Amino acid sequence: MLVFVLFLAFVAYDSFTYHSRYKTATGVAQAHGAHVGSLFGWPFGRECQITFDQPIDCRAVAELAVLNSLTSRHWVGVAFNYDMTDADLEHARDTLPECHVFRVDPPDRQP
Repeated sequence: MLVFVLFLAFVAYDSFTYHSRYKTATGVAQAHGAHVGSLFGWPFGRECQITFDQPIDCRAVAELAVLNSLTSRHWVGVAFNYDMTDADLEHARDTLPECHVFRVDPPDRQP
């Protein structure tokens, strides 16, 4: 009986921390205008895609560092869907080293 109670306590704690960490981190991204979408969920983790359609400044990118805390259990992709300089993209990748950071190139952009 004790093992069952300990198991239930662990499950409740894990579920609570899982959801609170995810909501806190994605809330920061949404506060800066991001669209957040995900697949799957507790207990296995999520595939989370965060997309910015409007430019954000370097200070906002620094605040997004909280997204790194999700990568131990989730796959996190951060997409910048606007014309972003290479230096800004590199800054975002340095700030979010655990996330998959990329710029969405418009179809008419020449290499």
